[in-house]
Amino acid sequence: MEIDHFSHEHRLVLKEEEHKHGIGDDDGGDIQTFRRCNGCLDPISSSLLGGVYYSCVNNECEFFLHKLCAELPSEINHPLHPEHKLFLFEKRSCVCDGCNCSWGNFTYNCYKCDFDLDIICATLAERKIDHKSHIHPLIRFPSPQLTNCHACGTEHKGIFYQCPTCFLFIIHEDCLSLPTTVKHSHHEDHPLTLAYSLPSQYLTFWNYCDICTKDLESPYWVYYCAICRFCAHVNCATSKIEPFMSIFLPRRTSKVTLEEVEDSGSSDAIHFPVVDQSVTLISYILKGTNIVTEDETANQVFNHFSHDHPLILEVQDSDSESSSKRKLCLMNDTRVDETICDACVRPIFASPFYRCADQCNFFLHKCCAELPTKIDQHPSHPEHSLVLLPKSPTFFNLFKCRGCDLYCNGFSYTCTSCDFYLDVQCGSLPNTIKHEGHHPNHVLSLRTKISNRCNACYGVFRNRPILAYGCNSCDFVLESRCALLSHKVRHRYDEHPFTLTYNPVKYHSDEYYCDLCEVALNPKKWFYHCIDCDRSIHIKCLRPFYGSANIKYGRTLKIKSHQHPLALAPVIHRDTKLNNSFRAITEDSRCDGCRVPFFYGETFGFRSVECNFSLCYRSAKRCNYKEVTN
Repeated sequence: MEIDHFSHEHRLVLKEEEHKHGIGDDDGGDIQTFRRCNGCLDPISSSLLGGVYYSCVNNECEFFLHKLCAELPSEINHPLHPEHKLFLFEKRSCVCDGCNCSWGNFTYNCYKCDFDLDIICATLAERKIDHKSHIHPLIRFPSPQLTNCHACGTEHKGIFYQCPTCFLFIIHEDCLSLPTTVKHSHHEDHPLTLAYSLPSQYLTFWNYCDICTKDLESPYWVYYCAICRFCAHVNCATSKIEPFMSIFLPRRTSKVTLEEVEDSGSSDAIHFPVVDQSVTLISYILKGTNIVTEDETANQVFNHFSHDHPLILEVQDSDSESSSKRKLCLMNDTRVDETICDACVRPIFASPFYRCADQCNFFLHKCCAELPTKIDQHPSHPEHSLVLLPKSPTFFNLFKCRGCDLYCNGFSYTCTSCDFYLDVQCGSLPNTIKHEGHHPNHVLSLRTKISNRCNACYGVFRNRPILAYGCNSCDFVLESRCALLSHKVRHRYDEHPFTLTYNPVKYHSDEYYCDLCEVALNPKKWFYHCIDCDRSIHIKCLRPFYGSANIKYGRTLKIKSHQHPLALAPVIHRDTKLNNSFRAITEDSRCDGCRVPFFYGETFGFRSVECNFSLCYRSAKRCNYKEVTN
């Protein structure tokens, strides 16, 4: 259909707007080409005014008119000026008497009274639109506004549409014109679909934008991929930011070039994660930092300052039965027959290691026996040197590590004048690392002051003495214990290894549940997953994340108020099935000293070896006690 219009020299042809799906298009175009009407200056859009418009048959003119604007009558009667008729003019510089705004395009004018109405104010009743995001028609504000948009959640200055029924539902014209699907370089596998609120599967957990990493809020529109559970703010999904440009994302104050990102500290950075839990982390770290090296002539028998008896070096062939048994030790098991290093309080999965010649349940990894006895200017306590102590001068040698915020009864790097303690694993952390879960060219540096959340577990660092790794180029942050997680772990519930997974599994349409605690699992956090059996585990449900993971059990104490010795024991969930007869404390039991249930934050306590009497740490500390065994 073609028409002649008084405002243009060529004929106009009727067309219907088509979307151009943007970032990633071969033509490199924008998300959408926002043609504007030459009559009212509003965008030509498929969602505004029906998306039907007239265009000049000569494409070089780039002249467009909404169908509504092109078919306006040449004269009207209007309630704002009932005395006279108003006549349509093509170009008229004026101040609209309806909205009091300057105007210079199609205008209705009364030449007798010098009364002007821009065509937007003159046709507000006809400019109602229906949009999929809302059940009621939306009407246009007659003049530009400065307000927050209900769609994207950000403040705009410009043309808004409002629901006269709901009143608070206000949307900027650009958001009303958003395409239903877009492509983005951060997610090239599938297109992203526009949703008018956060999809229900995302409401169970706190969620963040996968492009800018800031929070996603449920009332606002998002672009998402249901296959990969990728989700992004509409403003982020319709931007042209490329992956390498993440170094310029918000909250960064200094500019960093791509060359600096690739070169800065990368040669000294240690790569994580380690292959599996059989790798001794301290050995891996110290070899990577050249603090210790392989010593083929290690002493077979030697005296260590931490123990009264001689220590024997245990060296076994990797195929021997006892070595294989240790390597197959499984995560999340509370065992009394497990060989635990008295320094780092981690299982000994493989030789070489030292054991006490008198069989007194004292063991050391070979690397732990060779730890430096002093650390100068550690990032967490640069004021004083830290000295290696086999037993901290605290109750039952239990101290709270200032690096991971967990209790430990192993060796410690200590500043006694400041009452400062680090377990040996936190004390041995490298200054820089690279991690498979982050950009391969970005280096993570050890830090003590972090304001962001951990990108692996979503842990908040505020007011917590936690060592963490922060990216030198963007806002990516890892708690130190998240950075040290193994790539693969095994568990007795599955014959296959579980792999550390950084993103939701593709084409996993069902909800995720942890096979250990049977609680819903957030797939946007790091988790362990068996692809063969489609089973998942929270990283917090594995042993390194237990609050008592750094404690070696078995030692006992005797108090005057009870006849039986009390053994140091973990607090566990009441449904946990142990593969031995270890007398753990269930979280629903009460301390016989203060009568407070153990699930109020306690992760370990003391339990009688012969009856059900138990004490929490605070109650035991107040008792007159005597340590019985080591």
